Amino acid sequence: MKTLKKANSVLDIGCGIMPQTLLKAPLHICCEPHKEYVEKLQAKLTDTHETKYLIINSTWDHIVELLPPQSVDTIFLLDIIEHIEKTSALNFSLKVKP
Repeated sequence: MKTLKKANSVLDIGCGIMPQTLLKAPLHICCEPHKEYVEKLQAKLTDTHETKYLIINSTWDHIVELLPPQSVDTIFLLDIIEHIEKTSALNFSLKVKP
């Protein structure tokens, strides 16, 4: 995709059982709050010479607190907007500053 810049690390929040494929990065962090999806990701994903997957069982607000500022290049929140309250979404945007 031409509009996405190259990234060394991607944080994919709420990826379910299908991590995003819009942008390939050497480090792909999958943040998923549901344990059954985490288990499926662990069984499904294998590291390649191009991508290392780090699968974390966590909510978006907890992972944002754990990761140091500017520790990832790109954050994806696909298919979760309908599951987040408006105040939580606004809170997220305040916590994740460029």
